Amino acid sequence: MANYIKKYWFVSLVVVFLLGIIGYFIYDTNKDILPGKTVNGNKVVYSVNDIDKTADELYEDLYDKAGISIVFSKIQTAAVDQAIETTDEMKEVAKINAANVITNFQNQYGPEYETQLLNALKQLGYESINQLEDYLIQLQKVNQVFSEYVENNPDTTTTPYMEETKPRLVSHILVTMADSANPTEEELNKMKQIEEELEKGTDFKTVAFEYSDDTASATVNGSLGVVNKDTNFVPEFLEAMLLLEENEVSGWVTTTYGKHLIKVDSTSLETLKNEPGFLEGLFGYNPSIQSLAIWDKIEEVGVDFKGNDQLRTELIEYLGIQDLVK
Repeated sequence: MANYIKKYWFVSLVVVFLLGIIGYFIYDTNKDILPGKTVNGNKVVYSVNDIDKTADELYEDLYDKAGISIVFSKIQTAAVDQAIETTDEMKEVAKINAANVITNFQNQYGPEYETQLLNALKQLGYESINQLEDYLIQLQKVNQVFSEYVENNPDTTTTPYMEETKPRLVSHILVTMADSANPTEEELNKMKQIEEELEKGTDFKTVAFEYSDDTASATVNGSLGVVNKDTNFVPEFLEAMLLLEENEVSGWVTTTYGKHLIKVDSTSLETLKNEPGFLEGLFGYNPSIQSLAIWDKIEEVGVDFKGNDQLRTELIEYLGIQDLVK
């Protein structure tokens, strides 16, 4: 069934907005009675009470009522679905994440959580809470599109990002102090104990887990994740971090929080690109990468605008890449 939908509705129906209706308007009820049917040369999308709905009419309804954002959302969904197969792993991840989303909405909105969740999904082009897992599968596919685009276009993505923002995987150990300029004897003793552990060869991660007063990062062995020169750290910490080479540990760095030992765990692209937060930093540096990645995928799967230059132009302008694509 999935392959049928991909092949027939995406490839054969050349009116681009129809791509976004896959799975929403034409699913099982119409699959056996509508293929090939036309009205005045226009492909029929669905029928209600024997009244045919053509592609052009559906586009006008969708565009006029929802605007370009929903049109784009539907097109993106269909293009990504055409390019990337849904795997069992994606389904399992979506199921787990859906349960977490529902729990969060229940905690935040109480009895009104279903209404709020449905409103959120409608903003994304979905019509039912039952489509939450579909959306979460779609997110995984979109992220895969982003990753593949970045991998295939290093000259315009990772290379300038690495050179200009100096991303790195960073860990730290913090000894908190009420007055960083005047540490107490207890605080000095803790600093000495940390130094002794490191001097005798105890791994930085282990020491961070055992001794760091930054409880949030201590639980992940002191890791602050992938950061760069634009990360919102206090200036003293940021400056010291950027001076370090890979595997180098700083001396004690004084900030308003206390005193820190900072370690750069990696500056290697091969390591960083697999870390959570790397793509987020890259897209913050150059937001157009995401838009270009999606547009590249839309073109790759063979979307034919059939002369509808206005729609194509509006989509490109909506993505903010009018100066980057022909």
